[in-house]
Amino acid sequence: SFGEGLYQVILRSQDSGGNTREDSIQIYVDKTPPTLSFTSPAPASTRNNIIGISGTSGDNYSLASLAFRIVDVNSGNIERTLPTGLVSGVSNWNILGFDTRDATLLSYAANLGGGVYELTLRAIVTDQAGNSYTTAGGDDLIFRID
Repeated sequence: SFGEGLYQVILRSQDSGGNTREDSIQIYVDKTPPTLSFTSPAPASTRNNIIGISGTSGDNYSLASLAFRIVDVNSGNIERTLPTGLVSGVSNWNILGFDTRDATLLSYAANLGGGVYELTLRAIVTDQAGNSYTTAGGDDLIFRID
């Protein structure tokens, strides 16, 4: 088993006439999952109307993808596609135009009464090696909508 890092693989061949050829490629072994954190809004804060959501993600080599899901707490915590907002960026990312008044979005949120809802946003980031990290282990962004 190879440890993490950059390796050079060399292939040498020789035919029956004694002619040789050599070629090489570099391979990066990456076993470390990427990281992700939400920076805004603050957990447990209360927001309304059209808001921006932001955060950062990183990897020791290179990121491949970033995805966001709404956790539908009213249907067994099923992950749903964002019904609102536009994601931009990968390392420093933003969800722009996230409309907290969206009826589909509210149908996924916990109704706390008095017009207040609690929304759970989940992120999944994957690096070029296929390692991934999800905020499902307790790092989801949970905030309120009023």
